[in-house]
Amino acid sequence: MGDIGVWTPQGALKIVDRCKNIFKLAQGEYICPGKIEEICSSSPLIAYMYLDGNSLHPYPVAIIQPDFGMLRKRMHEIQFGESSGQTEDSCVKPFSSMSAEELCKNQLARRIIFDEMTTIGRKNGLKGFELPKAIHLTTEQFTIDNGMLTPTLKLSRPNVRRHFATTIQNLCTDTNAKV
Repeated sequence: MGDIGVWTPQGALKIVDRCKNIFKLAQGEYICPGKIEEICSSSPLIAYMYLDGNSLHPYPVAIIQPDFGMLRKRMHEIQFGESSGQTEDSCVKPFSSMSAEELCKNQLARRIIFDEMTTIGRKNGLKGFELPKAIHLTTEQFTIDNGMLTPTLKLSRPNVRRHFATTIQNLCTDTNAKV
């Protein structure tokens, strides 16, 4: 009792989240964050994702710890093309030399992750209201030691929510936070 499941195409029951994790958006839609996090985290660009929202706001928001190596590679591919023959030497600041903090603030990086997350979500049947409309990229590791992961390597939702409370509130209220 307390679990949420879906039937797979093979006829098996798959547990996707806990009832206590569900939240309601301003328009009355219910969001099951565990399912959405699992789908979006299948992107090689996303190491960890935490989805949050509440009934005072019309859309969910996400805190994302990117896989910085994969993100740099994707940014390079977009900037120069996979077979353009160009190198990062012609860039003002090569993506490969950007710090993780700089990448988290970079609009192209945010756009790449947002677009990838949206594409994967839609391919996996997520509805528009289930996808976050604002994201925050963080350099902070989600680990057992800092309490953001449980010993079974699942998100410790209350700890992540508490740690990023101000950021989440800003994402919900700041229209400029939308990607």
